[in-house]
Amino acid sequence: MSTPLTPLQRDELVAALVDAFPTLTKLDQMLALKVRQHRPSITPDGPLDDVVLRIVLRAERDFWTRNLIAGARAATPGNPLLQEFLAAHPTLDPGTVTAAVDHYSAKFLVGGRVFLCRPGFRSALREIGEGLSSRVLVVYGDRGTGKTYSKDFVGYLLQFDPVRRAERYKFAYVDVDQQDATLENLARRIATALGMDPTTIPSRPASDKEQDSRWLPDLYQWLSDGINAGAYEVWWLVLDGFRVSLPNEALDLIQMLGEFADVGTDRLRLVLLNYPRVDALLYSHVEAITAPPITRSDIEAFLTEVFSRAGDPPDPAVVTAAADSIDQQVDRQVAQLLATHAISSPVEPHVRLKHLNVALSRTAQKLLSGART
Repeated sequence: MSTPLTPLQRDELVAALVDAFPTLTKLDQMLALKVRQHRPSITPDGPLDDVVLRIVLRAERDFWTRNLIAGARAATPGNPLLQEFLAAHPTLDPGTVTAAVDHYSAKFLVGGRVFLCRPGFRSALREIGEGLSSRVLVVYGDRGTGKTYSKDFVGYLLQFDPVRRAERYKFAYVDVDQQDATLENLARRIATALGMDPTTIPSRPASDKEQDSRWLPDLYQWLSDGINAGAYEVWWLVLDGFRVSLPNEALDLIQMLGEFADVGTDRLRLVLLNYPRVDALLYSHVEAITAPPITRSDIEAFLTEVFSRAGDPPDPAVVTAAADSIDQQVDRQVAQLLATHAISSPVEPHVRLKHLNVALSRTAQKLLSGART
């Protein structure tokens, strides 16, 4: 996370970027190749000064200003205005801060999303696939403990962490519950996420059209061949859901992919969220999330850090008042949803966690922009 630019810094950075990339085409190329950002998804065509300003504002909002500066410098290392900007503001020079940035400890993701706690998950992602460490990670916990938020953090790391990030690393996500729970649907959805043509799925053995176990080896070979022949150096495949029972053959396919990730290829990392066969994957990393995943002390510690980064002394009374305000916001929102939509109490932890994350994110962004809660 970084503090916002001053108005002078923002104006100087915009001027340097306009000078370094005098056309939209050059700007788009730099953003795509060096920063991994798609400019049309940020701002439409327009006068170059306006476009660059909107990009800088988006980078500030989503905490990738230093990535933007690093990409610009990598694309045009000799640009005089960019050199002058970095000389005048050395704390913004990515070369002086890269080593100090620990993305695995990040509390803010893209868009100001908040991701707190989860030390086991963060630690496992540091180790997954390193040396002889397993390339499989299983995450489980009660409903409402934030398992699905894990995919956001994996996506963040692949975009921003220098160790994980590469043009040839690819994130693939599948909610296994979105279609009927069959072996065929699971195989097709995984293939689609991996950039394969699902219509090339192997035919069922003609000898027995009812027994999926005879089809399983062909489906496994089809997917493993697709991973090794794919256009990306490493696939990060996240399988989520498992709220609906899958047939044993579908679970067997996932287990075979886990073995393939560890001993059959170095091109697959497999993350399983709420996977029901934890004990079957003997060599995987495992994170068991406890409930509640975010406690009151976690909230107050986070707010103390945000106040400090916003330049305000972290007065304990102010921090307590801000935490009380967040609790009240979430209580009101959950109560309204329970009353309006007749949501049953068993899913309340899931609803509460979702609104807690939103409230924390909005409060933090207000503080960082200079506004009071």
